[in-house]
Amino acid sequence: LERRPNENKVVTHVVAQIRGRQHDLRRHLLHRLEGSVTMPDCLEVVTALRRLNSIDLETTQSDPESLYQSMEVKLQIDFLEARNVWLDSSNANRSSGSSKYGGATSTASGSSEDLLDTIERYRTRVFEIATQFNAIFRANPGTKTGAALGSSKAVTASA
Repeated sequence: LERRPNENKVVTHVVAQIRGRQHDLRRHLLHRLEGSVTMPDCLEVVTALRRLNSIDLETTQSDPESLYQSMEVKLQIDFLEARNVWLDSSNANRSSGSSKYGGATSTASGSSEDLLDTIERYRTRVFEIATQFNAIFRANPGTKTGAALGSSKAVTASA
């Protein structure tokens, strides 16, 4: 309906409302990635975001291939930013909480043990994010998104 020349105000209003809801849905999906999510949930969210991008591609008149590539790069950046929010929030929650020994640690071994636990959790979560990213966005080695973002090592290192 959107592509047809139509001067009906009702149709125009409905299309505008759908576009607004599409933006809300995109925000909601990205917000889901800001929490602790499993690989299947990540895949579901990214698939839904790609479908929203395909709807936008249908309405464009410009070069669809270059637009698709830029949308895919934006999706990758949005994914990494959302997962970074989760990483930062989980780290902040842990650092603002009390020690596992029931308060402030008085021994150096307790402090170093807490620090090692924090480093291990952080390393595990960064590895989880990198694994999710590589599984979702690097499934097709022939895609040009790696070239658009730089080398895959740079993307993994920034995750």
